[in-house]
Amino acid sequence: MNQSWCAAILLMVFSIAGCAEMSASRASGNGEPTSANTVKLTPTDLSTIRGVNYRGAGAADTTDYWRHYNAAETQRDLGYADRLNLNQVRVFVNDASWQADKPAFRKNLVDLARACNQHRIGLMITVGDTQSFIDQDRSINQDRIDLLVTELVTAVTSRSMRSWLMLRS
Repeated sequence: MNQSWCAAILLMVFSIAGCAEMSASRASGNGEPTSANTVKLTPTDLSTIRGVNYRGAGAADTTDYWRHYNAAETQRDLGYADRLNLNQVRVFVNDASWQADKPAFRKNLVDLARACNQHRIGLMITVGDTQSFIDQDRSINQDRIDLLVTELVTAVTSRSMRSWLMLRS
């Protein structure tokens, strides 16, 4: 299995794990997480997933969202998501956002992941704008895909992110 597929599967597992934890804690009736020994990582009842595609309200598109990411706006919006009992957020990323400012992109992605964790909301990262990965000769630029996916996995599995992931398990 190539690295891109492994990385994509890893991102999906993080997403499902966050959702499963949220579903289990809400099912316990008290809004608190249940014992790690009783929470399954795969939800058995997918009807408990309540999600939304997320991008800041003022953003014109995905690239604009990541270039002008606003942590305070994200916290506010996730507070609204709490009030609506949402437990899953899907966010789009693209190569243009990453290429524009790699350190800021990583910082913003980590901030979003931490904010979702604070609100006990699962985060699903979806790579959009896939046309940018097609070269002039209509071939798929696998190296470019691998670089972006590696960056995404590195960002969400950085040392600081691993610490909160360990706390969740």
